[in-house]
Amino acid sequence: MILTKYCTSDSISVPIVLIAIVAFIFPFVNILYIFYPINFLGKNIWLVVPVLVILTLYLSTVLGAKEGITVQKSDIVFLGIMIFGGLIFYLRELVYTEHRSFLDFRYIFAPTIFLLVSKRFVKGEKNINFLSSVLIATCFIQAILGILHTYLFPELNISFDPNNVKDMEFVFDAERTREGGTLGASIYANVIVCGMFLFASKSSTQTSFRSSILTIFSAVAMLYAVTLSGSRYPILIAGLLTLIFFSNSLFNWRHWAAIGVLALLSFGLFASMESIEFLSILRFNEDSGGRIDKLLLPFELITANMLHLLVGASSELTANTFSTSGVGISDNSYWLLSLQFGPIFAVLWFGFFINLLKENIVNNRSFLFIVYFLIGLGITNCILWEQWIFLAILTVTILHKRNQIGWKVNDKRHQQGKLSSDWKGV
Repeated sequence: MILTKYCTSDSISVPIVLIAIVAFIFPFVNILYIFYPINFLGKNIWLVVPVLVILTLYLSTVLGAKEGITVQKSDIVFLGIMIFGGLIFYLRELVYTEHRSFLDFRYIFAPTIFLLVSKRFVKGEKNINFLSSVLIATCFIQAILGILHTYLFPELNISFDPNNVKDMEFVFDAERTREGGTLGASIYANVIVCGMFLFASKSSTQTSFRSSILTIFSAVAMLYAVTLSGSRYPILIAGLLTLIFFSNSLFNWRHWAAIGVLALLSFGLFASMESIEFLSILRFNEDSGGRIDKLLLPFELITANMLHLLVGASSELTANTFSTSGVGISDNSYWLLSLQFGPIFAVLWFGFFINLLKENIVNNRSFLFIVYFLIGLGITNCILWEQWIFLAILTVTILHKRNQIGWKVNDKRHQQGKLSSDWKGV
């Protein structure tokens, strides 16, 4: 195909550059709307444009220049599911008199397009290493911004209503809350976790003491930034990834020397501070937030009548359904899709998406990432977090393709009697 055929060359391809640009700016586009409030069909154009760029790349894999229309099996199944979803969308307008933009439901096609584009374009060692570096840089910058915001200007915050893109502004007298960087606490934490997965998968062999210092500092800073969010699930995963990262350094004396130097510097820094933001925002002493009720309420709503089983419940009914303890429906992407499009569509959509996703499982780390991803869908509405969805899919694709490169390297070294351990699993 006209673009994908260039992605296996030794040079960095144009599509990879476009994907890298989207990956680098996507976590920061929220603040652009404050300075340049431009709308596209009523939506924040800064959130829509990155999706359109990836959609264009996807269409380029289908509409080849010389080959004509090149359709794979996954494209046919995807098109069928989207047509089915479109029929349900317009049927809901008739039976529930709901008038919403189809862009409100772009989460049913964006994740699959992200995944198909990543699978088809992320090829070649230089492209993979370039994307990996860009993604780690993006996540690291987000982490540093969060730490700086916590300590230097906590009174500055971004206020926005997710249901109204025009209601967004800077607040200059905000109170200290969970750190969210430019994204919001949970999205911020999970974005950093993506970078930590790539970090943990890198080889522990360092060429110098200086690079060891930088590596250890980056790993610790990203972990600390995640704890500032107070999001318990990302904190758990980030802690596990940090243990994996340091376990890879057990026999690297440069890493241990770097850890010693950074430990002394950190002790001196913390000793000079009046307070340390750490345990106060971990939230492990809080309850689950009514997650049992959040799990049972959608089931009761879906099974209330046959119409709900076919096309889901109305948005008004979903928004106004509460448990006896006052807990509403939220924090579950599987139920979200079932309530919006019906459980039949949800099963088809997730079945197809997960089947594509599991093809990236090649070692323990990629398996761990997909488990983390799927559990996250079950305890949050993260299917709506386009920035995180894109970075997460790119991350698991890089983990997959990087491991393939490792196999090739190991095969060559094995033939030379120099089998490498750089690409072992966890």
